[in-house]
Amino acid sequence: IAAEARWKLAEIYFSRKDFVNAAAYYQKIFSDVKSPSVFKEKALLGLFHCDYETKEMGRARKRFEAAKEAVDQSRYEPDIRYLLAALLIEDKNYALALDHLDAVLASPKKSVALEEKAILKKSEVLSLVGQKESAVS
Repeated sequence: IAAEARWKLAEIYFSRKDFVNAAAYYQKIFSDVKSPSVFKEKALLGLFHCDYETKEMGRARKRFEAAKEAVDQSRYEPDIRYLLAALLIEDKNYALALDHLDAVLASPKKSVALEEKAILKKSEVLSLVGQKESAVS
C-alpha cells in the first residue's frame, strides 16, 4: 500500500480513537518511507499524537530520542515538542517540559497559534513551580 493510502487509514483509525491501529499505520509509513516526505513527517507527528492521546509518556520519550534527527528536520518539530511537553507536565517533569516549551517558542517553524498555546502552557508550568513572576513577564 502506498504511503498516502496508509496515512488515510491511520487518520481514519485516529478519528475513531483507535490509537493502536492508527499508530501501527503511522509507524509503517515512518519506517518504510526512506527519503524525507510529507507523509513521513505527518506519520511522525501522528505517532506523537497517539502517544499523547494514550498518555504514553515512556513511549513518547523513547520515540523522541530514537527519532530526534527526524524530529529536528521535520516541519512539525515544534508541534511534536509541544505534545511531549504536555505529557511531561502530566508526569510532573516540569524542568524538561519547560525545555521543550522553550524550544517550541524559539523555533522558526512554529505557527502563531502554537506559539500562543506554548506561552500559556509555559505560564501554567511556571506557576506550578512557583515562578509566577517569570510566568507573567
